[in-house]
Amino acid sequence: MNMLFHHLLILLACIVSSFASSSKTCPTKCKCYWKHDWKGNYEVQVHCKDLNITNKDLPDVASQLDTKRTVELDLSRNLITEFQAELFVNFTKLDRITLNENQLTRLPANISLYIPSILIIDLDDININKIKQKDFEGYNSIIAISLRRNGIENLEPDVFQNLSQLEYLYVGHNKLTTLRKGTFTGLAKLRELFLTGNDITTVETGVFGDLPSLSYIYLQFNKITTARRDWFGSVVPDYLELKENPLICDCVMYDTINYFSEIYHDGRIGGKCNGTELADFYHKNKLNCSSCSVNECQNNATCQVVDQFNYNCSCSQNNHGEFCQFKNACSFNLRFKPCQEITNSICVPIQNIFKCDCRVGYSGERCQMKDICYFDNPCQNDGICKKSNISMGYTCQCNEGYHGQQCQLSTPDTGFIILMVVLAILVLIGLVGLAIFFRRRRGHKDNGEEVNMSQNKRSEELESLTV
Repeated sequence: MNMLFHHLLILLACIVSSFASSSKTCPTKCKCYWKHDWKGNYEVQVHCKDLNITNKDLPDVASQLDTKRTVELDLSRNLITEFQAELFVNFTKLDRITLNENQLTRLPANISLYIPSILIIDLDDININKIKQKDFEGYNSIIAISLRRNGIENLEPDVFQNLSQLEYLYVGHNKLTTLRKGTFTGLAKLRELFLTGNDITTVETGVFGDLPSLSYIYLQFNKITTARRDWFGSVVPDYLELKENPLICDCVMYDTINYFSEIYHDGRIGGKCNGTELADFYHKNKLNCSSCSVNECQNNATCQVVDQFNYNCSCSQNNHGEFCQFKNACSFNLRFKPCQEITNSICVPIQNIFKCDCRVGYSGERCQMKDICYFDNPCQNDGICKKSNISMGYTCQCNEGYHGQQCQLSTPDTGFIILMVVLAILVLIGLVGLAIFFRRRRGHKDNGEEVNMSQNKRSEELESLTV
């Protein structure tokens, strides 16, 4: 009995301690909602909305939170101009931050760097109407981001490149008018794209082709008049929502529905054209459409049917490209001869410019430079001619034994020169030796004559004394 009572006291103490702990981890005036995760551990969602919180208040809010249990922080409708992610660097479970209706001057910087657990960030109604690729540096853990009602007018190509883990993107109710190809590059994991309530009229070819995981596209409440199959490249989403757009029932729309129907029997496109449900338009009002009915051939090109879904554009002499969309710079410049005729070069149109395909032996932008090494090798004595940027246009690599600008001069044998030098030195040494020898010999002879003269003189003196 005593043992049971003891255990009850311990349990009661734990409960009291837990409640005491929870009361300490909820910031002043905020509301905290406790729950158990799937393992039975406590988690807390913290809502600090409509409290006039400023940048200066954020450190105090962060200090009152439980760093190990806080999973969600809602700071909506406050006066924050810059969110300091570094204040939450020790939070291990914080996976969602909501900053809607604040006064941010820029997006939170490097949020994944400071809070690795972060997955979702809500940035609706913060009046940041321009976003750039660098704004999302350090967002590599984010799987969902919301940027609704910010007055965004343009999305640059590659703007979301740094959001490699993103699965859900909300850019609805902004002021977008055009979706450009490359806008969604890098979002290989994106599953749902929300573009509802913009002013979109133009969707460029292939704009959704960079989204291999895309399942749902929401384009309702825009100003789109038709949906083209070339929006998607090889991607076929599970569902395309086009409600409340001024769609026209034509062969282009029919072709797109047919494209989806090849994969999904019910079409999987929501909306109406000319007041008729798209599914009814497709099933009940089939048009006599061919692949050329929806062709994109430009500049009066002729559309040639390949099969039910494919066609080719036959361009005039003045245009080229898949849809004859480019001017043929070669034909437009025939009068000016863009490539040197004398070199038999070929003019190749590249989009709206041209490139000269030079014959062997010619180079330069217009094949105007002649390779003298190829046509007239000026190097003599089997020298190797090499192109050069010097004034003559070439240099000669001479074989052993030759030198000069064109290898025209013979180079004496080095061994012979060395031998001659050695011989000259030996001769010189010999001459010097002989000179020394003869000089010494002459010196000895002179000394002998002096001795004889001295002896004769002494003899004469002795003879005179004797007499």
